[in-house]
Amino acid sequence: MSINEKEFKKRLGKNIKLTRMEKDMSQEALAGLIDDTCHTSYISAVERGQTIPNVLRLVRIAQIFNVTVEDLLQGTNYLN
Repeated sequence: MSINEKEFKKRLGKNIKLTRMEKDMSQEALAGLIDDTCHTSYISAVERGQTIPNVLRLVRIAQIFNVTVEDLLQGTNYLN
């Protein structure tokens, strides 16, 4: 099954948002844990599927949530 870039961005953003909410974390808290240059507007854009994090930030997000990058890419089954 093929997925286009727009669908990929939306799916990844949704997975990050759901995981963040499951961890009871604000966008501001997540941004602060990623790095000093990350802002809530960036987290918001990622969660809306407007942009995708680079590899280093994606790995950092997974570490913060204590999940794998694969978990974030594939979906929310790991939350249950």
